[in-house]
Amino acid sequence: MAIGSLLAFFITLAQVPEAITTFLNAINAGPIVFLLVVNVSFLIAGMFIDPNSTLLILVPPLFPVAVILGIDPVHFGLIVTMNISLGMITPPFGLDIFIASSTLNKPVMTIISGVWPFIIANIAVLLLVTYVPQVSMFIPNLIFGS
Repeated sequence: MAIGSLLAFFITLAQVPEAITTFLNAINAGPIVFLLVVNVSFLIAGMFIDPNSTLLILVPPLFPVAVILGIDPVHFGLIVTMNISLGMITPPFGLDIFIASSTLNKPVMTIISGVWPFIIANIAVLLLVTYVPQVSMFIPNLIFGS
């Protein structure tokens, strides 16, 4: 956690969010391309790094870019959370695979073979939530009247 915090601090200090914004503007990318990059980045990070470190490393440079692109913070937070959760059940090193293996006393390969339907369903839901913000923002908008 400490190393992740330190790395996040240096990423922010190095003005990585501004560099990302400049790059996205240079390639004329909008929120759709940015959200695709966020989905891929967090999914891969979630497969190899624990959730807290992933949050500490990736959210500080990406959150300001999301706000600049007009992505609602609640929507961005839900996308990040769903990606990390999906990464934790995705082979080869998803943390929950090993937890399920030890809890159920089953080989890791047995767990991996049974997790694919869940991964496919989660990817479908993730894409729906990512690209149709009304799905994730319905209740917050209802409560806060936005």
